[in-house]
Amino acid sequence: MIYLNIGKCRYGEIWLANFHFLSDSSYVKKDNNNQYTITPKKKFVLIISANETSLCRNNVLVALITSNLSTKARPNVVFLPSNEKILPEDSLIQCSQIFSINKEDLIDKVADLPEKYKEKVFVALMIELNFKYYFNGASSDINEEPI
Repeated sequence: MIYLNIGKCRYGEIWLANFHFLSDSSYVKKDNNNQYTITPKKKFVLIISANETSLCRNNVLVALITSNLSTKARPNVVFLPSNEKILPEDSLIQCSQIFSINKEDLIDKVADLPEKYKEKVFVALMIELNFKYYFNGASSDINEEPI
């Protein structure tokens, strides 16, 4: 199904999306003709693509959102409390779980992320992508212990 409003998805919007987990065997089924099918799961995602690029591409970059709070204390996640009325449950924006998905997999826009959370997401993405060195003026020959 093609949705007419998907071309206008913008940075900071939360969408419900059909999400395809290729690496999880519980989503991959083999039929009688030895053909594999992938069953998508509906997940909340945050659009993190720049507005200029998301308007002219078929794919969009998203960060996965989960209600599993086990990673809440990490610097690359942003906590969204349910009392903010953004999502029905306490949730985490996982800036370590970045995916490119087809815009046709976007089902419904759920909310606009409030500005105070957009800044937190930006910082979490900078940490995850290791861009903090660019902002700290460090040289390109940094040798850091692997995590």
